[in-house]
Amino acid sequence: MRYRPSIVDVFQAHQQGQARAQISSCLLGVVSQRLLPRKDDAGRVPAFELMVATPAIRNMIRENKMHQALGIIETSRRDGMRTMDQALKTLYEKEDISYDDALRFMNNPRGLTPPLGGPTSGKSAGRGVGARGKLKR
Repeated sequence: MRYRPSIVDVFQAHQQGQARAQISSCLLGVVSQRLLPRKDDAGRVPAFELMVATPAIRNMIRENKMHQALGIIETSRRDGMRTMDQALKTLYEKEDISYDDALRFMNNPRGLTPPLGGPTSGKSAGRGVGARGKLKR
């Protein structure tokens, strides 16, 4: 697992517990955005990852267990949370982005169904079958 620095790392070791406590008490949420090319080449479309500071997330921050946050985010859609992978999958299923772009930016592409006829970037000029089984021209 790769080390990812956090905002708490700017504090000295003896101050980090207090910093985590303060962050956990005032944080409302975190939004991460990635702009991806639209499948039809008509600009870009944003994909959003959302983490809401629920009591479980606040506790993970205080206890320095943010490595467990992804599991909470994945299972907390009712609280308005979603992972980047979930956002990318939704954009792909809505045919806003290509399979190749969804695959390129996902951490875990399990559950992403390739289009019939194999992966296509959406930018090829040839005919093929799209994600919903429709013939493309």
